[in-house]
Amino acid sequence: MIPAKSTISDVAKHAGVSTATVSRVLNGGICSDNTKMRVLKAVKSLGYNINLDGKALRSGKTKRIFLSLANISNPFYTTLAESIEASLSLSGYHILLSASADTEDAIHEQIDKAATGIADGFIFGPIEYSKSTVGKLKELSIPTVILGPPVSGTRLDSVGTSEYHGLKEAIIYLKSRNKKRFLLFNGPSNSIPGRNRDMYFAKVFTSLSDSSISFSIYNASAFTYEQAHIELKRFELLKNFDAIICGNDLMAAAALNLLQDSRVKIPEQVAVVGIDNDNFCNYLSPRLSSIDLMVPGMGEVAAQFLLDRLKQPDKAVSKHVSKSKFVPRQTT
Repeated sequence: MIPAKSTISDVAKHAGVSTATVSRVLNGGICSDNTKMRVLKAVKSLGYNINLDGKALRSGKTKRIFLSLANISNPFYTTLAESIEASLSLSGYHILLSASADTEDAIHEQIDKAATGIADGFIFGPIEYSKSTVGKLKELSIPTVILGPPVSGTRLDSVGTSEYHGLKEAIIYLKSRNKKRFLLFNGPSNSIPGRNRDMYFAKVFTSLSDSSISFSIYNASAFTYEQAHIELKRFELLKNFDAIICGNDLMAAAALNLLQDSRVKIPEQVAVVGIDNDNFCNYLSPRLSSIDLMVPGMGEVAAQFLLDRLKQPDKAVSKHVSKSKFVPRQTT
């Protein structure tokens, strides 16, 4: 008969080990694979509830990391979260995930939550920083890693990416296939990725100095498939260009579907490129060319930066910028 509320002693008896061994397994200590399997099987069988908050009170550590992202429905953030979680779990940490840091109020709420001590560390990926947000980040005492560009005036570690190299490779590739009229169909210009992609796109064309090609930039109000579909259709943005680079793969999928609905030949008449290189690029028909931001690698670096900061709170600030690359497929 399973006790109404199982204890660590019940788990030990069920697994045929000591309570010390159960504690060692649950705290990530060294033991044989067989012993670990027996203990975890007993935990599951008895429905034993591991009281993390009680452990935190005794040890001063929660073994939890607070991960706050802008929008987990975007495959970019899903992949990033999975990579971070996988890397941190190897060191015995659990993730507390929040996916609502997409407005200033929500961003401030996330920072305030991190400051309460609910976790040992904070990995933060908002879509924008206001002056008041930067002010709040400066006051944080919890070890923190920023997913994005470094935050001026803080000593926070940061992990970002540069779209420039991937954009340049894509534009040169498309130019070699006689594409002349380029559109960057981007997300909001007041967001970090939107602003950076506008800047890098224009910078590439300035560096090419080729008067035979032209480019335009349009900023949609959101990085979503739904909003991209609405604005592309409303403003007929697809009819004047033979090469379209989109702010992410979701927006590119919307462009691809609208072009196909209009019987436009892809890539002969119009080439389409996304940004992020999400897994679903290979599932679309035709398969979507994209700019790879090396998202899994970013997650691994962010996790390692935080683990290093937890071990050495006073170490020098770490900064990492991933170099993007163009991945051609059938849409180009």
